[in-house]
Amino acid sequence: CGLANESRIKNIKPILKLIDEIPIISTDFLSFLKKLANYYYCSTGEMIETAIPKSLREGRPIDLRVQDSCFGLKKTQNTAYKFDAYVYPVEDDIKKIEFFTKNIAETLVNKKQVILLLPDTSLTEIWQSRLQERFKTARIAIYNSRLKKSQALSTWLEIKSGRVDIVVGSRLSIFSPLDNLGLIIVDGEDNFAYKQETRPYYNARDVAIMLAQNIKARLILSSISPSLETFKKTEKNEFRLIKNENGL
Repeated sequence: CGLANESRIKNIKPILKLIDEIPIISTDFLSFLKKLANYYYCSTGEMIETAIPKSLREGRPIDLRVQDSCFGLKKTQNTAYKFDAYVYPVEDDIKKIEFFTKNIAETLVNKKQVILLLPDTSLTEIWQSRLQERFKTARIAIYNSRLKKSQALSTWLEIKSGRVDIVVGSRLSIFSPLDNLGLIIVDGEDNFAYKQETRPYYNARDVAIMLAQNIKARLILSSISPSLETFKKTEKNEFRLIKNENGL
């Protein structure tokens, strides 16, 4: 699987054993993490450590034999999807909720998964309850840095195994290992809470943009006052500015 029998590096230490029989990071996601590492001028290792739970960084073996399942169906390729980015200036919370749920509903109907990024972890349970009320059978998980180590690992494994339809969380949730992601929503996209202030430094909003471009998913950036970077992209027609109540 891409491993060489010999290395040109001198005095390299031998691999004593494999911790996991199945890689915990897919080839595609590893390639994306390498792209992020190059963009943010950090090592690939630092970016991988950010993207996986602490328990996995400590070398704990896990069972990923059910990872090929998603919605009880085979993984579908994003062949019918293309990268689309929309900017939704929030004027009314009720209309925003309706707009989000409408787009989430369309995504779930198409057997795709969703990430909802929130600037404040205190909002995650509110949104989880709100979405669970709207989508009775949807499997919704909260994934953020406030989870205890054991909770973070169990939630990550649920997501990785394909048993989650919607991930709700703070900036960390953008690294959720979803294999069939169709929609990313960033609420309050201009909020400084999306910026990681320790190495590796990154902005979860920008990671969301890069991820959506990489996998050809739909992206919604929402804010009362969109950032200058986002607004500039609407002027250049890179992102679509939603100006009417009916949304898309």
